[in-house]
Amino acid sequence: ATGAVYRYRLLSREITSAPGGLSAQLSVSSDTQMVHLRCLHMADSQPYQFEDRWINRDAVPAADSETFETINPNEWLVKAVPFTDAEFAFRAAAADKETAALLGIREDEPVFIAERTTWLGGKPVTFARMHFRNSYRMVTRI
Repeated sequence: ATGAVYRYRLLSREITSAPGGLSAQLSVSSDTQMVHLRCLHMADSQPYQFEDRWINRDAVPAADSETFETINPNEWLVKAVPFTDAEFAFRAAAADKETAALLGIREDEPVFIAERTTWLGGKPVTFARMHFRNSYRMVTRI
C-alpha cells in the first residue's frame, strides 16, 4: 500500500517442540512438534518486519514439506489451510538485541508488536509474533 518494493527472506526453519509459554497458550502438549520460522520482511530493501512464527504440524501436516524459501508463511497459510477463529493482540515493547539488529535499530528502541493466533475447529493452527520498527502505523477503517 505504501508503494515500497516488497522482499522476503527466511532466516531459519526448524521442527522443534513448542516452548512452555506457547504450548500453554495454544493448549497443546509441551512435546507437540511445531514448524518454527523466523523471517524478515523488507520494504525498499529496508527491514520492515521481523516475524517469529510457529505452525502446528498436527493441524497443518503440509507445512513439513514446505521450505518457505520462496513464499512467506502467511501467504502460504492463506492458500493452504483455512481457519475458523483468530485472536489478535497488539503492544509496544523495547527491542531486544536480536530484534534491533534485524530491524536496523538501537537495542531498547520501541517496536510495535502484533501477535496473531489462528485455530481451525478448535485446533490451533499457527501463532505469529511480528515486530515492526517504531515508524509502523496501523489504521483501521469501519
